[in-house]
Amino acid sequence: MASLEEKESILNNDLNFTFNKYSTKDYIFFDNLDTILGLCELVKNTLGSLFEETEVESIDFRRVTRADFLEKIRIINNFYHDLKIDFDVNAVVNNGIFVVKTNSIENTQSNLSLLYSGHSIGTKSRGYIDVNNNDILMDSIVWVHELTHYRNADDYEEETVERSFLTEVLSFAYQYIYMDYLDKIGYTYDALTFKLIDTRSLYKNACDCINIIKIYKTYDLLGEVSKENYSRLYNEEEYENVVDNFYTCHNGQTTINKIRYALAIALSTYMYIEYKKDHKFLKRIELLNNNINEISFKECLRIVNIINYNEEGITDKHNIDKILSSILVLKEELSKDRERIKEEDKELIK
Repeated sequence: MASLEEKESILNNDLNFTFNKYSTKDYIFFDNLDTILGLCELVKNTLGSLFEETEVESIDFRRVTRADFLEKIRIINNFYHDLKIDFDVNAVVNNGIFVVKTNSIENTQSNLSLLYSGHSIGTKSRGYIDVNNNDILMDSIVWVHELTHYRNADDYEEETVERSFLTEVLSFAYQYIYMDYLDKIGYTYDALTFKLIDTRSLYKNACDCINIIKIYKTYDLLGEVSKENYSRLYNEEEYENVVDNFYTCHNGQTTINKIRYALAIALSTYMYIEYKKDHKFLKRIELLNNNINEISFKECLRIVNIINYNEEGITDKHNIDKILSSILVLKEELSKDRERIKEEDKELIK
């Protein structure tokens, strides 16, 4: 177990590398650390009462819907057809782009990462989608996420930070919309359980990012992470826990990715709730999906009404307020979802 001094030494070396190598490329994060910190604190405070005071949701594998590969592909195709999206998953499968590893249900129960993991790798002409098939319907939620990455892929040589961020936003937005679809067609337990677990990850990620950003700010403003420097900016008593959290997360770009995911999921929540309020908003989401490689970052955000009011883009206060409002709506929805699962439990006991 590394001592506090050893952790500080490792973190300072890592931060020196990060700020010298990545700060220019990741400007949308580094230039907006204070605002993103504020957003993450809002997410923590908003969702905290929903997740801190309850047990972590677990998956009851006796209740999940079993579904083979072809059945899941059929349901996903019906989802796109229902939304009037011109996309045929069968064509992706037949072209050999969809690479699937099948696991036993016993392995999945003991290693849930097999359920949640998936990757969309490479370019549209040379890439593939790498997913797991655990023979349960929940697999298809991850598949829709990865298929969204494929749907807006392009033959880029090197993906920009802006595009990487936006494709993640879209993938999480369609994931939420698909979970509603599964609920609507009768797979309530699968959809609501996954949605609660998925949103808890947004909450947990936001909590991690608060600690990450505080360490970044300490280094950026004072040139070194130490208890003395940290206490000049934040609560001294939390210092060792914050360092431990950052030390656990830090690994090359891992800490940057956590910030990217926290911001992406928060924005996807806004898009999902806008779609819930008016299904016509799907046209905007699809327009963003179809133009992500053709227009500027600012123009992409404008499509979904994230307006660049004061040259601050997504982190402008107007936009933060929109995102926070959507998270409040989602919190109420998830509270009702949790009660619906409990009611189903009571019915099963009868």
